[in-house]
Amino acid sequence: MVRIIKVILFCMVLCLNCPAYGQSGYMKQWPQFRGPFGSGIMDSTNLPDHWDIESGENIKWIRNIPGLGHSSPVIWNEKLFITTAISGSGIDSLKVGLYGDIDEVNDRSIHGFRVYCINKYTGEIIWQRLAHKDIPITRRHTKSSYANPTPATNGDYIVAFFGSDGMYCYTMDGILVWVKYLL
Repeated sequence: MVRIIKVILFCMVLCLNCPAYGQSGYMKQWPQFRGPFGSGIMDSTNLPDHWDIESGENIKWIRNIPGLGHSSPVIWNEKLFITTAISGSGIDSLKVGLYGDIDEVNDRSIHGFRVYCINKYTGEIIWQRLAHKDIPITRRHTKSSYANPTPATNGDYIVAFFGSDGMYCYTMDGILVWVKYLL
């Protein structure tokens, strides 16, 4: 529990020490879960209040990402970052809906834990990195994913956390800087 608290504090410090805070144009960044300052609000935008996937109304692009990931995307300038975990079994099952059990997925196959950097204007993949590949250390809930935590960035680095399977820090160009396993 102490390690998880340390990880959360580290990510908060990373985002709070962002050099772009207070600078013009910062509010166009979405560097962490719930965006700037964790508020869930972005000022000075012209976002649509409705969209339709079938007709393409207010949809700029669609990009399929393999695996399961419940993390929110983060954005810095033209780069959008997202994480995923891909099951080696070829079955990325997810149980949705309301129910009262606490089942775990019994998939003990090797998983690939990936970080994607995507061009936010075109949807093209700029880079992707296989952060970790192994049998997950813990089992996930049937309504969950191994890629739940949202990555965080300060404009120089992107940090992705995959729980017991590690925390990975990359430069904005996808160069691995460090890895930390929290066991």
